[in-house]
Order: sequence, then structure tokens, then C-alpha cells
Amino acid sequence: MSQPNLRRSPLPVRNGVNATRLRIPLSGPWPTVHAYVLEKFGHLDAAGITARFDAGEVVDAEGTLLTSTAPLGSAEFIWYYRSLPAEDPLPVTESIIHEDDDLLVVDKPHFLPTTPALPVRAGIAAGASAQPPGL
Repeated sequence: MSQPNLRRSPLPVRNGVNATRLRIPLSGPWPTVHAYVLEKFGHLDAAGITARFDAGEVVDAEGTLLTSTAPLGSAEFIWYYRSLPAEDPLPVTESIIHEDDDLLVVDKPHFLPTTPALPVRAGIAAGASAQPPGL
């Protein structure tokens, strides 16, 4: 069996944003991966973290779902989706200039971001072009 690519997310891009990778200690005082994540991100909403585990949004490097009862040591890396804040829509969108079987040409306004960065994430060209209309 081949080793999983630890740097490539087993989760697909969602809303133009990749899943986040977190290294988990293989041993320590935490009984579960969930307990470690709760302590590491104690400044966040614990119910929200638990909801991600319950919704199947936390996986190991091979893409296997991790529940809140997965024992510490069962995964060295986990992948999960971050909660993104609600955003106001940008006043413009990109437009398709040309489209054929091999090529998609898009006219992107100069201020429309192409990669996720604070404070704009959802209004990025990468997310919009990931699911262009009619394709």
C-alpha cells in the first residue's frame, strides 16, 4: 500500500477555499483527536468544532472520516474545513470572454482577488471560476 500524500488534501476545494491541515500529536494527555483539537482551539466555539466532527468534515490524510471518539494516535494529520464568515457580495463579477472544449477565457476586474485572503474569501475569482455557470 502506498503512503498518502500528507501535503495534498483528501477533501475537495469548497467555495474556492482548500481544507486546512493540522498535525496531531501521536501521544499525549488527550484521550481522543477531538479532545486535542478542543484544547488547541479552546478560543473557538467547542460546539462548532464538535459539529465538524459529527458532520464528517474532519478526515485523516487518507480521507477516512474521524469521529469525536477517534483515539489520539489514530491520525498524525487531519484535514478539516474552516468556518468562513458571511461576506458582502462584491459589486462586480468576472465575465466569460471565450469558451470552448479546451479553453475558458475570463475577464477579471483588476480589484477582484484571485486567491483567498482576509477580509474577502467568497468573492474570489478562483472560487467563482471553479464553478462557472453552464459548465
